[in-house]
Amino acid sequence: MGSGGFAVVYRASYQGTEVAVKEPHNPCDLEGSKLMRKAFFREANNLFRIHHRNVIELVGAMVVDEEGNPCFLLVTELLRRPLTEYIEETMKPASESERRARGHVVMLGLAEGLAYLHSMRIIHRDIKPQNIMLDDKDIPKLIDLGLSKEKQSMVAPVHSAGGGTLDWMSPEKRRGEPSTTASDVYALGLVMMNVMT
Repeated sequence: MGSGGFAVVYRASYQGTEVAVKEPHNPCDLEGSKLMRKAFFREANNLFRIHHRNVIELVGAMVVDEEGNPCFLLVTELLRRPLTEYIEETMKPASESERRARGHVVMLGLAEGLAYLHSMRIIHRDIKPQNIMLDDKDIPKLIDLGLSKEKQSMVAPVHSAGGGTLDWMSPEKRRGEPSTTASDVYALGLVMMNVMT
């Protein structure tokens, strides 16, 4: 379905339901890296403890396969539509009033999802259009919590953890200051501009 700097995402079936399976490019690298293993478990644990209609839903996780080899798989609900595609194919061709209405629904949902993450003491750290998908009912969802951190652990400068995408970073994150809920809100504001213009 897609590939990023860290993993490949496949479509699969689990107990009769289509799911997405996120697999690292090289699971052995993850096995040999304490930092990468920690990031995997952080994402899996964060997804396990959160349940909100505007945040991707975890189905399960695996760290070893049936033969005992490392695999580090995250299994989530299947989301087929990236925000960028929704903007181009659904919003742009619509009338101005429909575009505004759809944009309002998307942004309200994302704001509620982000507020929920923050209420759970999770800072996303990489809000951008590529980390937002829509389900079959056009409900927007934040995805990819691989860079997320719990608030109490946010003591190191962002550049030391490689957190975020430069184009969507707040000014303080660009200066190397720690990520905060405010930097998430700033990035979401940039996404709002992208959706509404």
